[in-house]
Amino acid sequence: MRLLALALFALCTSDIAAIASKDASMDEQLAINAMPEAKVAAFEATTTAQAGTNAALGAKITAMCAAVKEIPVGVRPAALESACSGAKTTNNKHFGDLGEGTLLGGCQNNQSYCTINEAKCAGTGQNNTLVEGSLDCELNPEDKNDAHKGSACIDNLSTGNALTTQASKKSKCVTFNSEKAIFGVTQFSKKTSTGKNIVTKLMLAHPHKANKDIGVFAMKRMLCDDGGCSVFKAGYCVKCPGKVFDDKSQQRANSSELGKFFDCCVMGHSTYTDSEDGTDDNECPSGWTAGAFTSPDGSPSNDPLATIHADYVCTNGDDAEKAMMLIKAM
Repeated sequence: MRLLALALFALCTSDIAAIASKDASMDEQLAINAMPEAKVAAFEATTTAQAGTNAALGAKITAMCAAVKEIPVGVRPAALESACSGAKTTNNKHFGDLGEGTLLGGCQNNQSYCTINEAKCAGTGQNNTLVEGSLDCELNPEDKNDAHKGSACIDNLSTGNALTTQASKKSKCVTFNSEKAIFGVTQFSKKTSTGKNIVTKLMLAHPHKANKDIGVFAMKRMLCDDGGCSVFKAGYCVKCPGKVFDDKSQQRANSSELGKFFDCCVMGHSTYTDSEDGTDDNECPSGWTAGAFTSPDGSPSNDPLATIHADYVCTNGDDAEKAMMLIKAM
């Protein structure tokens, strides 16, 4: 009996010790579990503080680089140019302000601020006011024709054409009054002379639910490799002298209306082409011959300083916003 009692006592003592050990382990584990929470809280506090510092620094970088861009390209200090070409901020509003023209954007490798864009055509014949391009667009024109070089249809789109790269790796200036633009055909060229893939896309459209005198045209060029893509966009919202579209719905704009918008309103021609049926002698409304583009010397075609004339700018904020959304969605 005594031996049985001692045995039971030993078992109970063992159980109590085991429980005490488990309790101690649990307390220790709870303490360990609490440590990451404290670290997370401290990290979040540090991150919040750093975000404020980054925002202030980003504002300084933005102001500095804006000042640098006012200096003529040829005399910019190399150190400043190098610093601003790699500058980044967390303020995405810059994205919509880069490029050439009214509604443009483009930045290298998804940066939200930059002054050098490798998907934009290079050269003094381009508008380098807001962002400079580094892409050589003079190489390999279709049919070895100079009319299909980047200098023949510059990236501010004032010729009414945009430089695209075909599957053949040859460049070609393509009019916006074409099925490629109306249907938003994506053109892809693999492993070009740059060593990268080039993707181009044109758009000619009526922004959905915008007024019937409003149209938009735009282009997008992407230079891509395994590390990502550099993107350049150029586009405009244009208010015509009179009604062009019979319906406010984007999908109901037909090729004849889009041809009228572009050839008559934007380019100021006397006739327009319907890209679907091929007719090219459709008469434009009288008084529309000025065209939307204007430049200081009065010759807007292919002029790097050409802009949209004040009378053709989308002054209605709602229309401009619809056009901007359409361009951003390309």
